[in-house]
Amino acid sequence: MNRKNSVEKYLSLIRSLRIFCPDIAINTAYTGKKKRKYPIEFLGIYREDSNITIRLPKDLIVKYIPKEKTINTKWFEYKRISKYNNNTVTLKQVFDVKEQIVSVKDYKKFKSALEKVIYFLRERIILERKR
Repeated sequence: MNRKNSVEKYLSLIRSLRIFCPDIAINTAYTGKKKRKYPIEFLGIYREDSNITIRLPKDLIVKYIPKEKTINTKWFEYKRISKYNNNTVTLKQVFDVKEQIVSVKDYKKFKSALEKVIYFLRERIILERKR
C-alpha cells in the first residue's frame, strides 16, 4: 500500500525544532507480562513496513536522524535504514514476523528483543529551522 500524507500529520513543533514521528505500529501488549501461562499466537505471519521520504524546505536542517538498526530473532526481524542526502531524509522500517507462535519458555527472550524494537520506534527525526 502506498500513501501520500502531509507532514503536518506527523510533525510536532517546539520553538525552532520540528519533531517527526514515523508511523509504524507494533502491539506493545505482547511485552506486558513478566511471565506467561500460555504461548503468544500471532494471527499469522505478516510484515509491517514503512517507507518515508521527506524533502526538506531550504529553511530546515536535520538535527538528528535515528541510526540504522537491525534485530533478527527466530520470531521476527526489525530493520531500520535511515539516510540524509541532498536535503532529503529517507527512513525505511520493516517488522517481519517469521514465526506464528512464541512458546512460554521462549517468552523472556522474545519480550527482551521486542522491548528493544519498541525503544527504537520511539526515536524521532528532529529537524531545526535555520537561523
